Amino acid sequence: MKFKILLIGSLILLFTLNLSYSQIVVDTKAKVANVDFNLIDNELVITYDLLNTKPNEKFQIIIKISKEDGKQIDAKTLKGDVGENISGGIGKKIIWSVSSDIAYLDDQINVEVLANHQNPKIINPTSKGKAILLSTIYPGLGSAKITLKNVHLIKGVLAYGSVAGSFYFKNKSQKTFSEYQESSSTADRDKLYDQSIKEDKNSTILMYTAGAIWLIDYVTILISENRSQQKGLKSQVVYLGPSFDPRHNYKGMSLVINF
Repeated sequence: MKFKILLIGSLILLFTLNLSYSQIVVDTKAKVANVDFNLIDNELVITYDLLNTKPNEKFQIIIKISKEDGKQIDAKTLKGDVGENISGGIGKKIIWSVSSDIAYLDDQINVEVLANHQNPKIINPTSKGKAILLSTIYPGLGSAKITLKNVHLIKGVLAYGSVAGSFYFKNKSQKTFSEYQESSSTADRDKLYDQSIKEDKNSTILMYTAGAIWLIDYVTILISENRSQQKGLKSQVVYLGPSFDPRHNYKGMSLVINF
């Protein structure tokens, strides 16, 4: 019976691991910076900036307060820009009512501000074969999928713009050639003929340009690193955070690591 339970547990773990690679979490570029605090009338006022965020990103802000020996202080009476669904910005403020949680504060304390991304962007990995198919439909779409850089999408605009321009000059060339055939003036005929040839060349150049854009995008897909198949990792932000010694009313700096 124990063996069956162990086997089922192993299968569940294997299935979970496979699922973890079926979707990729694209990590945020946000970071916590400029953390500071002051003790005012038995309240600890903590300020910080949450930088490099996007308008729709939300974060869970967690405050960790520890003594000099590393022992954590259970700070429950926190209010302000703390908890869930916190947007990015500067001048964020958190107030901790010290006397509500501890009798007195007589040790040096360190403050950590941790920001967990609540709504990260999730993408599905794209194989290079699928990327080539996507770029056949719209140049740049496949390379954008595997490199995670939307700048490649401009290739589609250029390619289809070139195709449209090629058809435009082709139709114009045929119309000009018809006018050449119907014209009875030798001077007009020569002018219309040269114009028709020029328009036909423009059509050919634009069509070759479109083909070159498609080809360049295929090559880009084949030689580029497929970032869409890399598992996303959480970024680590290291900065100098403040510390405070209430016995000597001294504020210093301590190394803080945030995830």
